[in-house]
Amino acid sequence: MPQTEGTVAARKKLVISAIVLVALVGLYALVGFAGVPRILRSQLQELATEKLHRTLTLGEIRFNPFTLELEVHDCALADAGGAPLFGFRRLLLNFNLASIFGSASLEAVEADEPFAHVLIGADAKVNVAELAKSFPATEPQPKEPAKPMELSIEQLRVRGGRLDFEDKTPSKPFALRLAPISFDLQNFGTQPASPNSFALHAMSPRNERFDFTGSFSIEPFGSKGRFEIANLQLNTPRAYLQEVLPFETTAGVLALKGDYDVATQPKLELKAGLSEFSMTDFAARARGAASDDITLASVTVTDARFDLAQRSVTIHSARIAGGTVQARLGANGHLNLELLAGAPSDTAPADPAPEEPASAGPVAQAPAPTASAARPPWSISAPDLAIHDVGVHFEDHRFEPGANFEVQPVNVTVANYSNAPDAQVDLHADLLIDGKGKLEMDGKASPGTGALAGRVALSNFDLASLQPYVAHNTQMRLLGGALTTNLEVARAADGALSIKGSTEVAKLSTVDEALRQDFVKWELLRISGIDYQTQPARLAIRSVFAQAPYARVIIAPDRTVNVARVLSPPGGGGGAPAQPAATPAPAAPTPAPAKMPMSIGTVRIANASANFADFWIQPNYAVSLASLTGTVTGLDSRPGSRAKVAIDGKVDKYAPARIAGEMNILSGSAYSDITVSMKGVELSTVTPYSGRFAGYKIEKGKLNVDVTYHVENRELKAGQHFVIDQLQLGERVESPDAVHLPLKIAVALLKDRNGVIDIDLPLSGSLDDPQFRVGPLIWKAFLGLLTKVVTAPFAWLGHLGGGGPDMNIIEFTAGDATLDAAGQEKLASVAKALTERPELALDVPMAFHPQLDRPALARKLLEARLALAAEKSAPKKRGTAAPEVSALADPARRFDLLIAQFHEQFGRDTALPPGAAAASQQRRKDVDTETFVSANTELETALLAQMPVTDRELEDLGSARGRAIQDVLLGGGGLDPARVFLVRVRSEGAPAAEGRVRAELALK
Repeated sequence: MPQTEGTVAARKKLVISAIVLVALVGLYALVGFAGVPRILRSQLQELATEKLHRTLTLGEIRFNPFTLELEVHDCALADAGGAPLFGFRRLLLNFNLASIFGSASLEAVEADEPFAHVLIGADAKVNVAELAKSFPATEPQPKEPAKPMELSIEQLRVRGGRLDFEDKTPSKPFALRLAPISFDLQNFGTQPASPNSFALHAMSPRNERFDFTGSFSIEPFGSKGRFEIANLQLNTPRAYLQEVLPFETTAGVLALKGDYDVATQPKLELKAGLSEFSMTDFAARARGAASDDITLASVTVTDARFDLAQRSVTIHSARIAGGTVQARLGANGHLNLELLAGAPSDTAPADPAPEEPASAGPVAQAPAPTASAARPPWSISAPDLAIHDVGVHFEDHRFEPGANFEVQPVNVTVANYSNAPDAQVDLHADLLIDGKGKLEMDGKASPGTGALAGRVALSNFDLASLQPYVAHNTQMRLLGGALTTNLEVARAADGALSIKGSTEVAKLSTVDEALRQDFVKWELLRISGIDYQTQPARLAIRSVFAQAPYARVIIAPDRTVNVARVLSPPGGGGGAPAQPAATPAPAAPTPAPAKMPMSIGTVRIANASANFADFWIQPNYAVSLASLTGTVTGLDSRPGSRAKVAIDGKVDKYAPARIAGEMNILSGSAYSDITVSMKGVELSTVTPYSGRFAGYKIEKGKLNVDVTYHVENRELKAGQHFVIDQLQLGERVESPDAVHLPLKIAVALLKDRNGVIDIDLPLSGSLDDPQFRVGPLIWKAFLGLLTKVVTAPFAWLGHLGGGGPDMNIIEFTAGDATLDAAGQEKLASVAKALTERPELALDVPMAFHPQLDRPALARKLLEARLALAAEKSAPKKRGTAAPEVSALADPARRFDLLIAQFHEQFGRDTALPPGAAAASQQRRKDVDTETFVSANTELETALLAQMPVTDRELEDLGSARGRAIQDVLLGGGGLDPARVFLVRVRSEGAPAAEGRVRAELALK
């Protein structure tokens, strides 16, 4: 069919259009496949070179104009030093078709092995921030807030990423690498409805893992999701923050899981939660410390929630298990744990706040409260808090030697904690102190009001651990003591305090450091039924029990009392004068503060004792009180109350003493009606005082005392009844303080026919009189007693018959205190005579003769040494005499023993006596018995000359002889011990026949 001209023209147009289309497509493809990569490379490199002044390395760039995929390989941007700054191995951008028409929309973004290197140089410049300086700054123009650019990415994926961070500003540069890093972002868009779901996962070379998943919005900004950190080595943040944090973490692994929710519209809201938190093997120390201050085996927290809008923090459970705390109190009084919180090692007092200048005008009005001030307070609750099996080692170095306490384990639980005003918190704690003392606490507390109530129990706490504190404040050593207490403690919201319970200290022992002797001690001191309160102030104690309390009181040569010295700090003056130098003028009366009501139901004492010694007096004086047992019942501070007293004891072991009556020492108006009774007190023990103040020693005498003290309305009325039996003064003592009276005659005149002095000494006076002192008045009364007997001669009762004229003469072998048969027979006669004559008393002398007893005692010592040497050198054989007996009887063997003793005493270099030297040089078989006997005599003479016998040994011998006589006289039980007196004798005794020492008994 012939074609028309129109058809041909149309066909030509179609062909031309096709050719143009093909050409355009070809051109599009050419520009897309070839041009775009080249242009992009050129522009990027130009930007890097001219703008950033950095080197950009680019690998292959591919662009598919038909699929709109742009792919860039091996990109790396170097920093100013040429090191890689950031880059990637491969980047894929898959644009949507809509992006051609102005909308930024990507179907996919993929980045393989991207990396970034963030460096903070030593000059504190950040390499990434330096890039921004390449662009000129522009002045900001005020304008309406712009909407965010429309951008959408259906999927963004990052795999194999790496982040290197370096900071060279610290003294020890820090470096951190996170790799591999993966990141996924789904359905990202800047529109409010975009879900923007993401997931970030990162690892470190130390196998630390960081996971974050969630979603976020751009306008308005908000985000919520979950996070997890696993196996975080605490050394990692510590290495970077070591110069910022006041402490160092030397060990520890952290793991946590949680979630968060952040919103900015209509107001800022932040919610966060920790479902799991754990920290193991944690160790921390103060910066620069040589050892760890805190080590914790495990710290766990479960279900913790934080809500900013609600201003609340909730921790379901928090526990610390295992670990140690090293607490050290330095010489400056600062605790090492304060350094962990950043406290300086030495703190100076803060400057006082400047005073506000006075204003001449009207007082400025206080600013109106802001909105933040009206916000509700934060709410904090933690229903389950616990510390288990933690040890605390405490050292106190404020003085040397320091104190050390080991508290292990420490267990604490806190239940239902809340800072709500009406919250009630349950508390429990139990811990072991130094492996002995156990402390337990249980109770409830109200943090809002400060009120608390609970039980505190401490058992078997070793008081010796407090010795460093005792030594710092006293001159006493605390050797031991176990403290046990059980108290109910309550504190009201208004601050009123109440304490009820009991406490006791067992086996307390203290020593005077200067004297190295016991100071105060007891077996048990128990205080039961304590009831104390502060509003109104009151103290009631049901009972006090003291088992075997003991105290030592000493007056030193300088007249100071050991109690004041011991209780004063080391190096201090210590001690208070035993007698005041002068009576100070009475001070102007001041109103006395109101006394707190007090009461003590019963005070019971069992087997108490005390020692008193006076080293000021010469010779020294000492007396003891023993077996003090009794009760004080009904002590009360009420004016009309009366406490009953009944205490029995002994003076110097044998003389009974009793205190009985009524008193009220707690009341402001003192009252007492007390009787003190002592029977059979040996007066010979007070010879030091009688010699100094009376001018005579007391050879013998016994004192019975019955004293009544009645104090009422500050007035004292005392009745004192003294009975002195068989008082006998001894030799005169020259003393400037002695009274100048013929006291021996006075004593004789006061004695009745039975040798008894009986006198009453009444006293009276006002306790408010500063010159009124009972002690001087009693001494004055005794002086009056002795003055009364000035004119009386000393009367003897005569000799008694019935046993021969010499039955009072008891003979002893020199150096011996053993009674022979004749002496025992004489003493039997004396005992019989005394039994028949009960009015009589007997003086038993403690006799010795230095000229006879001294060599005899020396020879006994020598014979004992020889016998001991013989026993050691020759064991006893069956059927023979004891080796020491036979050896001492044999002259030759005795010679050997004497030679050995001579060498031991004088040394082998000392020459032997001539006869002994000659005998020792001859052969044993050539020496006859007489030669040995002569040599032995020389050796014994030399040895005895070097064996002096002291006067004390002679006195002990005399005392033993007197006790031997006394034992025979009193052994039958027919004589009253009060009638037989051991007396010191000045004479040395007259030697009897055959060198025997004579003790002459005297009847009085």
